[in-house]
Amino acid sequence: MPFLGFISAQACRHWQDASPFLPIFSFHEKHQSAPLNALPESIIHAVQTLDMHEDPLIKHLLALRQLPDRLRRRIAPAPSFSLDSFTLLHQDSDELSFGLVGRFWQSALMFPKPEDAQQFLQFADPNAAKLVLRFKVITDSAGETRLCTETFVYCPTPGVKARFSCYWLLIRPASGWIRRRTLRLVQRKLAVEVSSPET
Repeated sequence: MPFLGFISAQACRHWQDASPFLPIFSFHEKHQSAPLNALPESIIHAVQTLDMHEDPLIKHLLALRQLPDRLRRRIAPAPSFSLDSFTLLHQDSDELSFGLVGRFWQSALMFPKPEDAQQFLQFADPNAAKLVLRFKVITDSAGETRLCTETFVYCPTPGVKARFSCYWLLIRPASGWIRRRTLRLVQRKLAVEVSSPET
């Protein structure tokens, strides 16, 4: 069991079902939803169309993370951080993967955005980390359908890993809350879609 999401090189080598967009990583976080009564493609569509800012706690936590940048800008508003800030890497009927690159530990949430999966794979800034956020529909041992969200982070140098480690320990609790509430937000969205009459 990884300690606080830190992944050793040995554990990474034996990892099952790692993201093909980030086969080597040093940090990992995973959460899964309650059972969902929906088809995989409907679940993935709900993630695609999700507005995380609909959840008050997520909205406030993201605003808090952006506060240093907003104060630094003073007049010019900082761009809102959401799934649109990520690069879409892969999409099919039961999986959705997003990529993000940058110096996440810095106050400004202004990261270079690769245009596509190929650019993400080719990104090689020795002073920046790479992150993959994956949503995947799984079937558990009881045969129930669930949505799983995973975060993988790769740091190219010991210096970047040290800086990201401090940031990871600081934001990990809030990040976990956001992931769990995102899963519940998807669940509520699916429930509304099921209960809404067809037009």
